[in-house]
Amino acid sequence: MYILKRCIQFIFQILAISLITFVLMHLAPGSPFDRTETHVYDEALRNRLEVTYGLDKPILNQYLHYLAAIAKLDFGSSLVYRDREVVDILAEKLRFTVPLGLLTVTIVTALGTYIGYIWAFTNKAVLRVLLDVVLASGISLPPFIMSFLLIIVFSVHLRMFEVAPTIEAYRTQLKPWILPTIALCLPQAFILARYVRTIVSEEKDRDYVRTVRSKGLTESAVKAHIMRNSYLPIITICGSLAVRSMLGEIIVEQMFLIPGIGTSFITAISRRDYPIIMATTLFYATMLGLIILVVDILYVVIDPRISLRR
Repeated sequence: MYILKRCIQFIFQILAISLITFVLMHLAPGSPFDRTETHVYDEALRNRLEVTYGLDKPILNQYLHYLAAIAKLDFGSSLVYRDREVVDILAEKLRFTVPLGLLTVTIVTALGTYIGYIWAFTNKAVLRVLLDVVLASGISLPPFIMSFLLIIVFSVHLRMFEVAPTIEAYRTQLKPWILPTIALCLPQAFILARYVRTIVSEEKDRDYVRTVRSKGLTESAVKAHIMRNSYLPIITICGSLAVRSMLGEIIVEQMFLIPGIGTSFITAISRRDYPIIMATTLFYATMLGLIILVVDILYVVIDPRISLRR
């Protein structure tokens, strides 16, 4: 019942986001047909184009027409690339965005949890201090700063990587993906490690830990109890970092010239390409909603009592 309620809330959230985006986009001054990179439209031609694409109608009518279209999975054609369907453009871009996103979430979860676990249980003062310094430095660097530093050091000075890889290189080679992956993963993994350290350290001081130790359980068994009781808050942090990584990917794609959906989104905003802006916004909203929904489902799977309490 709880999962069903969350699914219904998810649908209404997507509708609300689509409405807000649609209204703000159309209320902004200007038109997609004001000019292109090579041509300035006269007023008569601009008016004809707006009539052709239905932009002369009231906003509510346009929105209802858009909802009816996307209900049939018709996201329309790009206003800039008029011979191409929005679905085709986004499908091409997702080939670059999805693998990077999945790889980032996997590495961040595994690396951050492992470092946090080691950090919480180590008795070596030198290692704790080293982790404190390294992780504090990494956390303070957002993805775009990390991207800039990696490009300067490894591409410009050391020349180990290309400054501007081609689209073909991203399609056929693994090397161009190394720096973007590092730029996205390290700050998020360090943040997760700090949270895991804090959560596990708090669990270590709870009464049940002293109880299981007094029963003669091995240290490995005690650690297993601690980690099992730390899952729920760690899952919450992982969900938040997955959202943060997805948004950070937009910037990283720009920094490394990755032809992904984030780059397409920024270009569409600058050119006021309404169909691509809407489709991309819905994609990001759907992914954010799904991440939250998956976290809620994992909550119920790990602790079924949550479903009853909520």
